[in-house]
Amino acid sequence: MKVLSFVDPYKANLEQRIVPDIEELKKRVEAIRIASSGNCTIVLTQGTFDIKHVGHDRYLENARSQGDFLVVGIDSDSKVRKRKGKHRPVVNQDERMESVCHTRYADLVILKDESWEKWGLTKSIQPDVLIATQETYSEEEIKELENGYCKKVVVLPPQAETTTSAKVRKLLIDGLDNLSNLMSKKFPNLLKECVEEVLSSHKKPEKEDKK
Repeated sequence: MKVLSFVDPYKANLEQRIVPDIEELKKRVEAIRIASSGNCTIVLTQGTFDIKHVGHDRYLENARSQGDFLVVGIDSDSKVRKRKGKHRPVVNQDERMESVCHTRYADLVILKDESWEKWGLTKSIQPDVLIATQETYSEEEIKELENGYCKKVVVLPPQAETTTSAKVRKLLIDGLDNLSNLMSKKFPNLLKECVEEVLSSHKKPEKEDKK
């Protein structure tokens, strides 16, 4: 069927694509179903999309091809920190949402808060197709999802050789290498300056000549 969307596919349209809360999202998804007489396949996918790379773009493109309308849930900063540690995400939630909008594959984007119940977004809009990576759900969880909250779960293989975690590790390693090289050049002089300063501070003042 013809792709049904409330936004211009050639523009980011942040105000239209980014949905403020789950209740508003439910209303929009329901409106799409009514307008299409139930013939619009709603697709849902979710993720962090931190330091977005070609794998993310391919993943979103593949997800979009599974139906007519794609909803993307973006993990909030607090949700990411809880799962991946205090140094993640590298890119804040507002920029990550905007970045996904700029790919044009996502029709609607919503921020997922850590306070939401398990599978809260999936339960709320009950998509026709739920897109996931190989690590997201177990076989038992997929059966549970398909029996109660979506018609089908599609598991996509890795879309690129690189990952965000690998990129972060490389940045850290490169940074440490640069720091090591810098210290190897600067440290001898720095150490000498520190020693001279310490010696100078402990040097006894010379006695005044008696006249």
